[in-house]
Amino acid sequence: KRQLKETEERRRFAIESGELGTWDLDIGTGMLKCDKRCQDLYGLSTGELVSHGDSLKHIHGDDRNAVENAIKNSLLQGQLGGKYDAEFRTVSKDGKNVRWIRSKGQAYFDERKKPYRFSGTVMDITVQKQLQQQKDNFLGIASHELKTPVTSIKAYAQVLESIFRNKGDIKAAGMLSKLNAQVNRL
Repeated sequence: KRQLKETEERRRFAIESGELGTWDLDIGTGMLKCDKRCQDLYGLSTGELVSHGDSLKHIHGDDRNAVENAIKNSLLQGQLGGKYDAEFRTVSKDGKNVRWIRSKGQAYFDERKKPYRFSGTVMDITVQKQLQQQKDNFLGIASHELKTPVTSIKAYAQVLESIFRNKGDIKAAGMLSKLNAQVNRL
């Protein structure tokens, strides 16, 4: 009994320190139980018991089909594990608050390989998604801004190479050819 209590305390500490929310879906009733953190991330009222179908309404319309397919695939896996891992956006009831969520879970199957339970965790990954978007934007701008001067360098190197070849300066033309190759790599 003591060991069970300690295990439960470690589990609770891991969930709290990881800022995770938990969910548990009873496949038979279709009802979803969420802890407070999960409810917050989905924009549900505290203590609100919600059906699985209603919970899907809180997922951004552009992400809903992918989430439903990931869930279906998990439930069809039978004894192969029933693992679930999805990233999607949730939208608050008023439509003003959008969050990125990562949800991981597992389906549980009876002896006939029918799913009876589906449970897991959710984590807010909004900040990570925003940082990734900023990085992607920066790289896009940097790449675009580098193309103009690099194109000019390439053109001048090609013209100089041609001039040196016509004058018979093979050594200088060869060095400009190498410069041109490096510009291509850049």
